[in-house]
Amino acid sequence: MDTQGFLDTWKGLIATADPNTGMFLHLSKGWERVLGWTREELLAKPYVEFVHPDDRAATLEATQTLAQGSDLTHFVNRYACKDGSYKWIAWISSVDPDTDPSARLVYASAHDITEQYEAQRKLEEALAELKGLRDLMEATTDLVGLATPDKRVLYMNRAGRRMLGWGEGEDIANAPVTNLHPPRYMRRLAEEGIPHALERGVWSSEGELLRRDGTVLPISQVVVGLRDASGGVRGVGTIIRDISGAKQLEAELRERTQRLSDALQAMATPFIPITREIVVMPLIGQMDGERAEQIMQVALDGVQSSGARVVILDITGLTSVDTMVAGSLIRTARALRLIGAQTILTGIQPAVAQTLVGLGLDLGDTTIHATLQIAIASALAAS
Repeated sequence: MDTQGFLDTWKGLIATADPNTGMFLHLSKGWERVLGWTREELLAKPYVEFVHPDDRAATLEATQTLAQGSDLTHFVNRYACKDGSYKWIAWISSVDPDTDPSARLVYASAHDITEQYEAQRKLEEALAELKGLRDLMEATTDLVGLATPDKRVLYMNRAGRRMLGWGEGEDIANAPVTNLHPPRYMRRLAEEGIPHALERGVWSSEGELLRRDGTVLPISQVVVGLRDASGGVRGVGTIIRDISGAKQLEAELRERTQRLSDALQAMATPFIPITREIVVMPLIGQMDGERAEQIMQVALDGVQSSGARVVILDITGLTSVDTMVAGSLIRTARALRLIGAQTILTGIQPAVAQTLVGLGLDLGDTTIHATLQIAIASALAAS
């Protein structure tokens, strides 16, 4: 049986080649199956023309090594298929060093390692992706953690360990998740958060983190349910952010808002002393039930604390006076009289006077003056 006849019986990839011409001389039938070319097509031109352009220089260098009498125990390059794709081929090649260099032939066996190579490439990409993800998790300032289905720590990044008060070299792995939150919030996580995340994918809320020294940290937390391809529970992941700074700022803003509100309220109902015994309360803008109560309270508190004996209510700036406004003024005057203070009402405009007459309200013992200046002069003269 000649060489080609022997190769026709071989199912694998076997070849002989002339390193001087760069041409295949014999090929087994397996090449047609792997590359899709006929043997006649593969034998018709230099084999380097079937090699991927990026691999041709290395292939020619390997051919020179063989031509000089050295074996190649492992060489990999890409060969073009007839459909335009490429296959990764691993070669083991040798020559007879005792043969004259001009007559040497290359004897080679090869294997299609495309599937293994692609699998290895995907594995390396996945590992690189995992490394990148881990680097990202280690670089973030938020706590990033993974827990097993039985609620034990599987992984926690550096920021998370610091947030909890664990030292750099201490291992938090396998610690119970129940130790990382106050009992009330942990119950909410166990009964609501984790089941919701496993059922719907994600759950988020504000909560509390229990630091190693016993202090409690306000947090915002996202919990993600982790399942395998078959739907089985693999555990949960979480991202936790320390919001203590935001909470402190929120409290400060509330305090400032309250102080501003108190200042505006004081401005809306000023209590202005003229003398130790005479005060003026200029009323401006709209009057509603809440503000009417506020005016009475400010007047009573002011008289109580200052010892004033005369309170001048100047209504020049009120935009309108109706039954409710008039009634509140009368109630304020009566309340002041009960604690020993006289009320002077001033600034009644003609339209307001008609309203008061039309309403038939009894202003009682309340003294009335046309202007604030007259009211102040009268009160000073009587003091």
